[in-house]
Order: sequence, then C-alpha cells, then structure tokens
Amino acid sequence: MWAYANLEDALYECFKDIVGTDEEDMLFEDSYIKKKLKEYIGTKEFKKFDELDEKYWKDAWRTFDSMTFELNKRQK
Repeated sequence: MWAYANLEDALYECFKDIVGTDEEDMLFEDSYIKKKLKEYIGTKEFKKFDELDEKYWKDAWRTFDSMTFELNKRQK
C-alpha cells in the first residue's frame, strides 16, 4: 500500500491497466472503484480522499482521463 499526495496519482496508478480492457466499464461503478482503491492504497489512505467533495473527484477523473489518453497514445 502506498501513500499518495493527490487523488489523481492514486487513481492513475490503481486503474491505468484497466483502460482498454473489458473491465474498463467497471470504472463507472462507484462500488467497484471504492473496493479496488481501498485494496490498492489502504482504508486509511482511502478515507482521506473519500472525504473530499465531488468536484475534487471529478477533477481527478478528468486528469486520469488525460493521463491515460497520453499513455495509450504513446503505446500505439
């Protein structure tokens, strides 16, 4: 388990390998995200991020989208 300075990095590290797979649709399921993120960063670290407001989460997912888009572009 890792300590992350920001939610964007935690999302990226946890879910980057799911993008482009059959499992990618699960990224729209809150329960899946919470479960996987808790497993990846630990419950204590997850609670810090879970307390953040919805706008912060939306911004973090936007950054995740940009980061994974760039990653996929480089891999092609």
